[in-house]
Amino acid sequence: MRHYSRSAARGVEVIAGGVFNSGLLATPVAGATFDYAAAPAELVARAQRLQAVCDGFGVPLPAAALQFVSRHPSVTHTLVGARSAAEIEADVAYADLAIDPSLWGALDAALA
Repeated sequence: MRHYSRSAARGVEVIAGGVFNSGLLATPVAGATFDYAAAPAELVARAQRLQAVCDGFGVPLPAAALQFVSRHPSVTHTLVGARSAAEIEADVAYADLAIDPSLWGALDAALA
């Protein structure tokens, strides 16, 4: 999000895309993709730690990934890809899900 801060200082609005990082933050399992290639094991493990924290808050990891970027004031829109109507419906539900604000600190702590 540090890049967004430069945008905010210039009054530039940001459209965030790739919030699931080509699948890793939607389904963090062996064989998941990251930047459209097989995700390295250490990134899968990191995403699984994030999922475990989200599970403790009753929040699906994709909902946290989708809403994380919108916390920054420069992000005015979020772009997601979908392969089906069901995925679009899930993304809308993730965007609308109420998330306890303390989840963000817990996720930061899990990555520290």
